[in-house]
Parts: sequence; C-alpha cells; structure tokens
Amino acid sequence: MTRHPLACGLAALLLLSTLFEGGASPEGLLVTHAAVAALLTAALALPRGRDEERWALPGGIGAALAGFALLAFLGAALAPYRYAALLVLQEIGAFAAIAFLAARSGRSLPGALSLPLLSGGAALGTWAVAQRLSGDLRPAASFLNPSHLAAWLVAVLLVGVVAPGAWRSPRGAAARGALALPIVVALVLTGSRGALLGLAAGGAWLLPRLVRRIEGRRRLLLAGIAGAVVVAMGIGVAHRFERDDPFRYHRLKIWRASAEAVVESPWLGTGPGQFQAAAANLNFPIDRGPLRYAKRFRSTHSDLLRLFAEFGLPAAGVALLGLWLAWRRARGALRTAPDPAEIAGAMAALVAIATQALVENLGERPAIHLLAAALLGAAASEPRAAGRRAGRVVRAAAAALLAVAFAVGDAATYAAWKAARGLPRGTLDAEQERRLSLALSANPRHPDLWLRRAEALSGDGRSWDVAGYAAAREAAEQAVRLQPADARYRRGIARVEALACVTLFRDEATRERAARQFDAASDLARHDPFLPIEKGRFLLEAGDPEGARRAAEQALRIEPEAVPAKVLLAEAVLAAGGPGAARAAEARFREAERTARRWADHPKGSAYEIRLLTLGTRGAEPPREPGPSPGSQP
Repeated sequence: MTRHPLACGLAALLLLSTLFEGGASPEGLLVTHAAVAALLTAALALPRGRDEERWALPGGIGAALAGFALLAFLGAALAPYRYAALLVLQEIGAFAAIAFLAARSGRSLPGALSLPLLSGGAALGTWAVAQRLSGDLRPAASFLNPSHLAAWLVAVLLVGVVAPGAWRSPRGAAARGALALPIVVALVLTGSRGALLGLAAGGAWLLPRLVRRIEGRRRLLLAGIAGAVVVAMGIGVAHRFERDDPFRYHRLKIWRASAEAVVESPWLGTGPGQFQAAAANLNFPIDRGPLRYAKRFRSTHSDLLRLFAEFGLPAAGVALLGLWLAWRRARGALRTAPDPAEIAGAMAALVAIATQALVENLGERPAIHLLAAALLGAAASEPRAAGRRAGRVVRAAAAALLAVAFAVGDAATYAAWKAARGLPRGTLDAEQERRLSLALSANPRHPDLWLRRAEALSGDGRSWDVAGYAAAREAAEQAVRLQPADARYRRGIARVEALACVTLFRDEATRERAARQFDAASDLARHDPFLPIEKGRFLLEAGDPEGARRAAEQALRIEPEAVPAKVLLAEAVLAAGGPGAARAAEARFREAERTARRWADHPKGSAYEIRLLTLGTRGAEPPREPGPSPGSQP
C-alpha cells in the first residue's frame, strides 16, 4: 500500500470523474478540472517526508509528453476554432497532471486504487442493472454512451481483481468476487463489442502472467471464470445485434473518410478539436434507404485515427513514442518486481483501454483517459534520488497560475454555459437578454453565443431597423471569425442578410450578399441539402425564381428523394411563369407527393429523415397561379 497522501485524492478524483456523463458534461468538466487543480496545488504545498521514497516519470517519457503538448499547442494556435482547441488542450493538461501525480505516488498506487475502483465499478454496475430493469435496453449508468461505461468497467475489473494480496484470504476473495459480479452483469447488458474486444485483449495479456504463480486447480478455475465472462459478454453482444442494423459496418467507411483528413493535412492535421467541422465534407453516401446522407459522423470512431487526424503525423509520432517508452518501462518493472500483481492488473487494464480505443473514441470521456493516465503514470514510474525542491515563491507562483487558468478556462466558461442554458433562439425578453450578455462577458470566445446575439437582434424582422441590422450582422460575423470552418455560422450571416433583404432593403445587392453567404455555408457542408433548400426559399421570396430553381436542383443532387426540394422546385417553376408553367409545377408537386407516400412507412429515426421525407405544411397543397388577394379589386 502506498504511503503517499495523494493516493486517496487520486482515488476520489477517478471515482468523481465517472459522474456527469463520464466527466464530459459542463458540470463534469468543471468538477473534474477543479479536482485536478486541487491535487496539483496539494502536491505543490504538502511537505515531503524525510524518509519518503521518491518516485517520478522517467525523463524520456516526460520529454515525449512535453513534446506532444508543445506540438498540440502549435496546432491549437493555428486552428480556426480556437475555443474547441482550448478544450482539448485542457484535457491534455489534465492527463499530464494525473500521470505526473500517479508517478509521484509510485508503483504501489494501482494496488491502493484497486478496492476503491472495484467498489465504484460495482456501484455503476448496479446502477446499470437498475436502468435495464426499468426498461432501458442499453443502460449506461452515469455515462452517456454504454460502450464508454463498459470500457471503464473492464479497466477497473482488471485492476480490482489483480492486486497484491487480493485473494489471500477467503473473506477478501469473497468480497472482491461480490463486487465484481454486478460489473460483469452490467458488461453483458451493455452489449459493447469494443469492450468485449478490450477485455479479451487484456485477459489474453494477463492470464499467462498469472498462471505461472497459481497452482493447477486454481489455474483451471481462473481460466474457467475468465472464459465464462468473455462468453457472457459475447452473448450480450449477439443479443444486441439480433435486430437488423443497416449501419453495422459503416465504421470501416468512417475510418477511411477519417484517413482522408490525414492525407489532406498530414503535418498539422485538422487541429485539436477541429475534426467535427471537417467531417461535414468527409461524409459518404449510404447504400440503404431513401436518403444518401441519413447517417452522419462527427468523430473518427478511433482514438488512434483521431491522434493522426487532429494533431498530424509529427505530434502523433511523438505521442506514440512516449506511450511506447512508458510501456517498455512498465514491462521492465514487471519483470523485476517482487510481486508482479502490483502493476500487472494496471497493465492489463491499459491493454484493454488501448485495444478498445482502436475502434472507439474513449478519449472523449475524462473518466477513461484520466484512469489511463493514473495507471500509466504509476506503472511507468521509477525511484528517484532525493533532489532539491523548488522554493516557496516558485511553488506559490505555480499555484497562483494554476488558479488563474482554472478560473478563466473552466469557471468562467461554465458560468457562460449556465447563463445561456435554456435560452430560446431568436427574440429574447429583457431577462433573457441579460443572461445572454452575462454569458458573452464570461466567455466571449464561444461562437454560438455571438450567433444567439445576432438572432436576438434580428428576431423575426418585424421590429428591427438599419441599426439593428448592422449590429446583428456584426454579431454574426464575429461568430464566423471565431469559427470560420463551421457552416452553421456562415448560415447565420446568410439568415441576417436574407431577413434584411425581405424586410428592410428589398434590393438586389442585399439579395446577392445573402446568396453568397448561403453558398459559402454550402462549401463548408457540401452534403447538407437543407442549405440550398433554405437559400431557394429565400430567393423565391426575394423575387428570384430562377435562382430558387437552381438551389432546388442543387439540393436534389445531394438528396434525390428530398420532398421539400421537390416542392421548392415546383414553386420555383410556377413563379418563373411562362407557357405551361402551371402544368409543369403541378406535375413536380405530384412527384413530391408520391415520394412522400412512397416513404411514409419507412422508419424515420432522425430529424434529418423526418424533414426530408415528409411533405409538411408548406407543401400540403399544390402550387397555384398567383391571383388577387382577398379584398382587392380584380
């Protein structure tokens, strides 16, 4: 058992990080980062015992981690969306901090963590079982994704059941077995293929190292239990996929599309936190169902691919070098350790996490990457000779810098999120305006807050004037400056210009500006049919039926079965006029009607499908020749 006082703090942090969607929600990030900052401050402030053994990460591993952080910082500085890049840098910093603190706690840390982690896993497993009994088909306990819960449970199961002295007494063995049972049941219920792969890999690495130290009868029992757990998880996976899943094998296409990002920018990648915006133009058509782009992806579905896609080849190479050095150091420690169980469970858990991370983005959940940091730091640590500690002034300055970074990077951004939470889009009342202003003052780097300001200033166009238009346009442009790679913010400018065109100016110059902004948004999301449909609706209202027709045809090239695009095309043909316009428009509308009926019974699992396969109120009647309005003279 480690004597380092930080071990208890690390155990509390790792358990706390599982709350709030695995630590990924705004509340989770605030609490987790506060705990990391508190532990670092304690490490700076607490005195060291004179006879305390010194442990630390080897220099090569620390240098590799620092090199990766430096390259990530360079990528973040050059990234178009710097706020998202900042969030990624915060997670890299948290990972490095926990690895440093774990290394300082020494190799005995996994043994000290084993029982708390196993207890936490049993609590989450029981929670997941209760969710399943209440009707949830894929329980996730406090996590958002069942596969992420399963990854954490596999890791703590391997750490918890392999610890020094864990099975020496019948009472201790019974206690750990009782804690492991709800974890195994929850793993079966999640039906996670990635977790099954991780458990199989971690078990395959661990079992040969355990059987040498166990007598024959217990060896067979251990192998039987391990095999039963894997078989039970396999049954859970098979049960999950009894129903037809049209997207079962699309992960291969997602990986291929993600690799295109590496090819396009091999040296710096898309930038930390920038892949989601880049993915809009990396999407691929599907070969089942009426819509080509009904399935979208926002992540690489592989942490290894994400490393290359977001950070580039040099940074990914440095990161992998650091991981290889840490693993080599841990293997050396395992061979020379008096009791291999001290770090064997931690290394098996790292194998499981790394294996599942090949096929999923586990790094999205702080609970998982902080657990990996703690296990890796402890397993790779080495004894150090006592050295001179930094002076009080230096340590106080470091603690103050840490407090400022937390206040600016976490507390202020959380306050902004809290203030803006629940605000409607569009016109705001006085209290809602105050909340939005508070959010902007707390976090002026978030583009969505500026877009909300633009939407509030423009409203529905009934009560604004030229000054309001100018302020709304400036706010929308600020959103684009903060995130120029996301189509949503270009569309925000387009909507401001379009509303100004039909309510204030009604001139060709404003119409052209709006159309150009819609086109710029479409360039950032080439597979989004809603952008040309919205552009066409505006052009039809602004008196450009020919432009509306071209926009409808653009949308139909993206989604040939898009019902709103077919209705728009019918209305544009009618508005253009000419011989036979009414008949041609009628025929196109009937085609839209037939398309909606053809897919009426098709399962619509997303708003994308509902909006594109439904006729809707706008197209409920065929377009008619424009006539005199009620009350006007014929």
